[in-house]
Amino acid sequence: MDAWDQVLTIVGQVPPAVWVGAMAINLILTAATWSVARRRIRRAGERLANPEMNAGRRRRDTALTVAALVPAALFLIMVVAGSMHGLVAFGLEVLGWHDGWEYLVPATLDGVSVAFAFLAFRAGRRGKAPDRC
Repeated sequence: MDAWDQVLTIVGQVPPAVWVGAMAINLILTAATWSVARRRIRRAGERLANPEMNAGRRRRDTALTVAALVPAALFLIMVVAGSMHGLVAFGLEVLGWHDGWEYLVPATLDGVSVAFAFLAFRAGRRGKAPDRC
């Protein structure tokens, strides 16, 4: 049994009530922190409008950006891992690809979606419409 099968076995043993509880806690935490997020977004807009007013806060903004991107990257890894599991199975069972060819399915589909996500992020950072990428 490889490591991925072990992970799937462990995750499969978690009762559905635990998943529902985790989702409920996530929703409660999101609702509880909504006003703080709105306040931070408003302050970021004020700093953008008046950069000389808050010149010393750039380092803190960088730390907050990194703190937000680390969990986002971890979630992206989890999504890609789950997608890879299903798409490799699709390549094996439906397409009948073997000897490493089955890994082309998730590599191309997930690779293209991640590449376009980074292009959209880059366009947004440059102030352009993300849909143009």
